[in-house]
Amino acid sequence: MSRRWTEAEELGIAEIRSRLKDLIAEQTPFPEVVGDRRLLRFLRGKQMNIDDATDLYRDFLVWRRKNSVDQIRQEILYGGRNSPFFFPKGKTIIDLAPQIIVTPHSRDRLGRPLCLEQYCFNPKDVLKVVTREEYLYFLTYALEYRAMVMEQLSHEMEEDYLRRFPREDDRVDGYGVILLDYTIRDLKGVGFNHLGSDGRAILKAALDIGLPNYPEYLGKSHMINVPTLFSTMWYFLKQILDEPTQAKFEFSGYDYLNNLQKDIAIENIPTCLGGEFELYNEPFTFDTSPTGPFGYAQAETDRAAFLRRTPRLTFDAATAEVRQAQFYDELHPASVTTAAASAASATATSTPPQTATNCKPSTAPPATATTNTKDTSKMASVTAASTPAAIAVTAKVTARAALTSTVTTAMAAVSNRVIGLVHFWVAFVAFAWQQHRWMTIGGGVSSLALLVYEPPAFHALVLVVLLVVVSRSW
Repeated sequence: MSRRWTEAEELGIAEIRSRLKDLIAEQTPFPEVVGDRRLLRFLRGKQMNIDDATDLYRDFLVWRRKNSVDQIRQEILYGGRNSPFFFPKGKTIIDLAPQIIVTPHSRDRLGRPLCLEQYCFNPKDVLKVVTREEYLYFLTYALEYRAMVMEQLSHEMEEDYLRRFPREDDRVDGYGVILLDYTIRDLKGVGFNHLGSDGRAILKAALDIGLPNYPEYLGKSHMINVPTLFSTMWYFLKQILDEPTQAKFEFSGYDYLNNLQKDIAIENIPTCLGGEFELYNEPFTFDTSPTGPFGYAQAETDRAAFLRRTPRLTFDAATAEVRQAQFYDELHPASVTTAAASAASATATSTPPQTATNCKPSTAPPATATTNTKDTSKMASVTAASTPAAIAVTAKVTARAALTSTVTTAMAAVSNRVIGLVHFWVAFVAFAWQQHRWMTIGGGVSSLALLVYEPPAFHALVLVVLLVVVSRSW
């Protein structure tokens, strides 16, 4: 008789459930939260260390309750928020920081769904229009959405396998499916702004939420537009990473398209990267049937208790369609008010923009020059009194302002470089020093040379190293 998971995995799942029996009983039994796949992601993320996986999963359940993530789950599933554009502040953030959360319509050659992260934006622009709390809220939606999409795709692949092999004797041990993603990270546009306070705030938010609560979703990370000199750093860095972690990463320079096509067909590469895939955070159709991946066997009294606990949630599919239409109307305000236009709008599907545009850093519109009456009269009087003394005073003020501006700019540049270098050293040295001191020294020398020789490449280098290091348990 075949097993769905390996014997070690089944024992690990049973042990976690036994240790956290009371805490799991308090959690609404959503399959993607308390099911085998979710528990196995924690186990595999901790290399099957049951103690570490149990601690991490316990913290996950507590975090989930504290932050009302069950409500976010229901909004995504039944509340019409089935596209990242429909998340709170979703369109605003995605327009500024281009990304594809996950799409089932583009996959690599191993069948892994595509995710895309682009860094051609200034973190300050994002935090000017949304608060840090709003960004965290969006990020939680995005991670929960990805987990739910991956759960359904895993469920569908496993169901397809069971249909092809209806007899248990014909199935292999460990036939259960836990799908991972294929993430492209485009480093074009990376600069010191990504290492400043705003950039660190965004990165820290992603790590604080993603790493402990959504482990083992990354199948492969292909970083493109990586500085040429990074190959030297990678030689040192890969020595302190185990082989499974090394296999998760691939790096391509500015001529990346041929390398990408080894992993993913041209029709599945986004158009903004030179491919043919045009969909962009399109709505996902969730299977909400009782026997689907999100159905759970539960007595009516338990369900009623859950609804009382979170009364704003809805299980009504019709209501979900109305909510989705409302979200679309909010994103696309009607430009006409005639009855015919309203009727046409009502029949249109609530599909957000589906074509990815070329990634361009956001730029604020030039400020309009304004001058008050007092300043105008003062300037007029100075202009009228074009005496040598007035000219000398004006020249001195202008020179002083220019010098102040130059010094301020230089100090900011030096400060940013120092901050970037310090953060790189903290991330790299803390990770490598204990076991590989010579590699740490070599990597540090390489980074210093890169900082002097090619500053823009150094910015990308720091981000690459941080992403590699933290992705060990992603």
